[in-house]
Amino acid sequence: MNVPEHPVVVREALRRLAEEARQRAATVRDGTEEHDFYVGVWTAARDLAGPVPSKVSDLATLRDRSRSFRDGYLKVANMAGAAAGHAPSRFPLPSPDRRPPGP
Repeated sequence: MNVPEHPVVVREALRRLAEEARQRAATVRDGTEEHDFYVGVWTAARDLAGPVPSKVSDLATLRDRSRSFRDGYLKVANMAGAAAGHAPSRFPLPSPDRRPPGP
């Protein structure tokens, strides 16, 4: 995944979002879908804030992660992409989609 260069204000908003997601992930039981979601949010926010993207920024690697991780990662990537026209001072922490338990 090509990581675009964002203005300083957006990078700072992404850094704050990464910290919020890291804190939220720490409060959720490891190995749950919700934990994976927030780790995905954290990873994407760090990747997009720069300066060095994680290995996950490669689409093939992202495909190997859990669905919840991908959901969190892609929600942040979409928010950052939508911010291209304006520079928000803060991104809201996204929530995982609630799915019925699978078989």
